[in-house]
Amino acid sequence: MKMLLAIICCINFAAGQEMAYFFPTGTYDQRVPTPKSVLGYEVGERFTDYRHLELFVDKLVSSSDRARRVVYGQSNEHRPLQALIISSAKNLDKLDEIKEANRRLTDPRTLKSKTVANEIIGTLPVIVHLSYGVHGNEASSTEAAILTAYQLCAGTDKRTEEILDNAIVILDPNVNPDGRERYVQWINSTLGARPNTFAFAIEHSEPWPGGRT
Repeated sequence: MKMLLAIICCINFAAGQEMAYFFPTGTYDQRVPTPKSVLGYEVGERFTDYRHLELFVDKLVSSSDRARRVVYGQSNEHRPLQALIISSAKNLDKLDEIKEANRRLTDPRTLKSKTVANEIIGTLPVIVHLSYGVHGNEASSTEAAILTAYQLCAGTDKRTEEILDNAIVILDPNVNPDGRERYVQWINSTLGARPNTFAFAIEHSEPWPGGRT
């Protein structure tokens, strides 16, 4: 069951583009702002820069009891490296207990037997780590992260609630904010009303040093 939930988190939630068909039959907590209401456009219409990503994360954390933000470092260009910890409010309230139980599982000196280990495992939610955007020009990954975070924080359907009851999702929406921001500022400046399929159009000629940095 826990493996199934992990697979659902990793695959199904990353399948959509805009909310109209991301989950067509989904129901959502109206207190949690939609991506469009914060960003000013549907996810997928343009690339979201770091400033607007931070704004959206702020809105999620302040409006939902399912999410907490952790800043774990700083990029070379002084952008916060951050992750959302998303789960049911009940799981988040006992997050320290869950972390301590997982620490026990990693240290055989604290376990008396395999039976004790299995008992601990049976009481814990699965921990799923989702990281988006290692390479700067793989820019759509952060857009997928925005939709995934919204679904988990606002979704009121049975499937979402079951996942939250049984999983703690650590969601890092942008592992490489400096590289992605460089790419996003460039690509957004080249786009017109319609895509240009001509091979030598500027939107197909990414400047040095390339997006994988």
